[in-house]
Amino acid sequence: MSEKVYSRVPEAEEIIVKLCEEYKDVFWAVRPEIVAVVGVENKTRGKKAVEKMPFYSKIKTITGPERKIIADSGVKIRYIIELYWSDWSEWKESQKQWVLAENILQIGSEVGKTVKHDCIGFKILLDIIGVEGVTNKKEIPNLLLSHVDFNLDLRPGLDDLEEPIEKDEIEDEPEVTPEDDKGDDDTAGEDESENPDEIFGE
Repeated sequence: MSEKVYSRVPEAEEIIVKLCEEYKDVFWAVRPEIVAVVGVENKTRGKKAVEKMPFYSKIKTITGPERKIIADSGVKIRYIIELYWSDWSEWKESQKQWVLAENILQIGSEVGKTVKHDCIGFKILLDIIGVEGVTNKKEIPNLLLSHVDFNLDLRPGLDDLEEPIEKDEIEDEPEVTPEDDKGDDDTAGEDESENPDEIFGE
């Protein structure tokens, strides 16, 4: 299988900046300048994979040798959010905002640390859009066109921080067998070969 080819998603990074400006008390631990959003541009997810996880994305911390390589290149990025361009182009504006909000809410107060990705860590978002989140058929609020009053008492606390994510601990897409998804380019189970030159190159 061919390796994934990535390119930056400027629109997503601009949304993160705006979310942090609009909701300073919610995303108080986020420094947008150290967060990059990249899209897989040479692959699409198969139909079954999309059905199982319509709004696939994941955030990774840059650790170990990757951090050294990127730092030596003069890049300050410490978190990468991965998604698929094919998915991104299909999402509504409000869906894009909530997907990114879910990702950046995982960023802890200490750089390189993350908040547990569970109902406790995300109750501030679940309080507004419910457990179905962005997959809910009801219209979810646009975070940038109208101000949403989050319950700040539900923010994840410092006790919810966990150790930096290691590459082999990152939850990937649900496994979809070829029998489930014939005819589609399903990328579940592929190698996560992120090359910093691919991600941060011109």
